[in-house]
Amino acid sequence: MYGWDPEGGFHNAVWAGTLVIDGPCVYLDVSHQDGTPLPEGEALRSFVRLPEPLTRFDAATGAVWVGEHGPMSTGDEVVVVGSEGWQQHWTQPGDDTHVFEFVWSNPADPTAHAIPVCAAHVSMYAASMSPPDSNSGEAALDPAESTRLLGLFAWDTDQAHTDVAVDLVLILEPPCVYGAPAVDLDASQPTSPDTERYFVRLPRPLVRFDSDNNRIWVGEHGPMTTGDRVTLNETLTESAYGTQLYEGRCSAAGELHSGWMRPVDS
Repeated sequence: MYGWDPEGGFHNAVWAGTLVIDGPCVYLDVSHQDGTPLPEGEALRSFVRLPEPLTRFDAATGAVWVGEHGPMSTGDEVVVVGSEGWQQHWTQPGDDTHVFEFVWSNPADPTAHAIPVCAAHVSMYAASMSPPDSNSGEAALDPAESTRLLGLFAWDTDQAHTDVAVDLVLILEPPCVYGAPAVDLDASQPTSPDTERYFVRLPRPLVRFDSDNNRIWVGEHGPMTTGDRVTLNETLTESAYGTQLYEGRCSAAGELHSGWMRPVDS
């Protein structure tokens, strides 16, 4: 499970299939992706991460509830709305699946070894899971809401990323997220396209946004808003043109691809 309520998140997938609860692992044997059936004979198993604040599990019966929906058990047909995580093409050549969780054979034994317990082709961060007749699947995914911020990318906790951090001043100008060098910017004044700033790309499953108050959360960190000093992991590409448009709408001197963002000193 993951530790935040996905309300206000940017969900981009509605998958349907058969629920499988196997020990500590929750899977979806996918039959449809965004309303399109999988090709005949193709198998696709997704490791499903559920939102801890909304999830209940009855170990005695093997049933799970997510929000108001449940009980759901192995073999039930369900619809999962969420954000795609691990992608098939990220898996090592020659491997059909990726291992998402391990347990130790005997933590008290110095010779203990990790045992893989949750392997699947792909993963999803689920915002909701429900029976297919609840009519909640398509209604929970609003394409207009899903594109309210630009620069979001598929992400998973197992993806490698640098831990080299850079501190920037956050600038939220929806649909664009920027970071500017940590100099004395006046957060009460609007920035201009001439401000030295970088277009920030963030991991879709982690990002939630409050448009009414112009506040953003990334994973369990937030709220953050314009003028806040934030730290990101630095994968920065400078523009060869001084400034240019990113995603067709966001003017910046370069782009920063970051797996996380949090307030300075958090």
